[in-house]
Amino acid sequence: MVAPQSFFATTETGTTLNRFSSDILMIDRRLPPSLLQVGQCLFTLMSQAILLAIVQPIMTITLPFTFITIYFMQKFYLATSRQLRFLDLETKALLGSSFLETLEGVATIRAFGWQRAFVIDNVKKLDQCLRPWYLMMCLQRWLNVTMDLIVLFIAMLVVSSAVVFKDRTTGGQIGIALNVVLLANQSLLRLVESLTILKTYLGAVSRIWAFERDVTPEAQIGEDQQPDEKWPAHGAITFDNMSAIYDFKRLALKNITVSIQAGQKTLRRDAFRSRLITVPQDPLLVMSDTVRQNLDISDTCISDEEIICTLEKVKLWHVIQARGSHAQQAGVQPQASDNGNSSEPLLKTSASRTDGNDFSSLDIAMGSLPLSQGQQQLFSLARAILMRSSRGKVVLLDEASSNVDAETDKLMQDLIRAEFKHHTVLTIAHRLDTILDSDVILVLDEGRPVEFGPPSELLEKEDGLFKAMYTKIRADVAIIRDFGSV
Repeated sequence: MVAPQSFFATTETGTTLNRFSSDILMIDRRLPPSLLQVGQCLFTLMSQAILLAIVQPIMTITLPFTFITIYFMQKFYLATSRQLRFLDLETKALLGSSFLETLEGVATIRAFGWQRAFVIDNVKKLDQCLRPWYLMMCLQRWLNVTMDLIVLFIAMLVVSSAVVFKDRTTGGQIGIALNVVLLANQSLLRLVESLTILKTYLGAVSRIWAFERDVTPEAQIGEDQQPDEKWPAHGAITFDNMSAIYDFKRLALKNITVSIQAGQKTLRRDAFRSRLITVPQDPLLVMSDTVRQNLDISDTCISDEEIICTLEKVKLWHVIQARGSHAQQAGVQPQASDNGNSSEPLLKTSASRTDGNDFSSLDIAMGSLPLSQGQQQLFSLARAILMRSSRGKVVLLDEASSNVDAETDKLMQDLIRAEFKHHTVLTIAHRLDTILDSDVILVLDEGRPVEFGPPSELLEKEDGLFKAMYTKIRADVAIIRDFGSV
């Protein structure tokens, strides 16, 4: 997808999942047969009406009234059924989002013993998902009964006309007419059902078209330049009257003009991102990929020794080692390495570092090595450290330590200072203690820059916003400590 990041931040995962699963399935697999079925039902019903008019000409008088009745009935049925199907899709989206969120947080759920609460919540959402389906089945039964009553009325008219006009009607004509009426019941029922299903599938086409129309590509005209391979070589960054929007309602950043170093470039977004070293707030891990693939995302053939050394720095190697051994005992086999390293040296390296274990924990799928939130964040930091040789001199930390404990936070800050001391580090943070050793700090208030300068200068401003925040945080920490000592 080429949608901007704001789309993923403001759109439910279940909604996007529905667009690319249920709606695409309807269009590719179910819409063409539905069109054929509607056409077949129409021609069948027309032929039956013509045959009935031939054998019982008097019945042609009732056909307009019959079709008018069926028209209003199916209009009510289609409108109700369409709304119920929309409700069905919406509840499925909620159920899908709940399922995906549970999968993402399964380690936390197990750690706090919340399994029963989440099972109950998912069962409730499943019940809500089945309610529209149950109402659709009830509506279907109503349609069957209504069609049977209409056909019964037509059959009574056929018999009545045969009795009244017995001199003009033969037994064979009456038999054919009754047979056509009984068959017309099934034809009418199939036609209304087919029209309902067809409108539902056309709704899927409408939703996909709206998706294509409303979700504008992230790339803009003119962003087609490719940066130099060594860019950014010096970490030059300039924000010139920049604004950023988050939820299409208000600006998150308003007219930011800050020069950390001189320089400005207009680049393709994918090229720009590929040169930055980033550690996001939410760790981005592909559970189906191996540990090695999640660390070496650019496939730069990083050696096993360097990977293991970096994992040891973030204190994760022994964790991955132990859980890899446990996964092997449970029957999980290492995946084949496709990063250019031969498997033989890889196994030797692994064996020398796993006390005789003859398989590499680096080639175990991430899904087999459940990590806590803090461990996942340390894993992201290890990946950033390994990116130093293949990317530029700019590091972006987006609240990287906001969801970890104090001990993990201290470890991360120490590693960032040691490993990126020759890089330009941009830190987005709400915890002030993580940025006090920065060279300069930019303070935003309602999206606008209000203070900019070294931390020491900002702390000396008597009426400064940064000093006020820092003083308040220190006071809160003192209260917490006093409360804990009581």
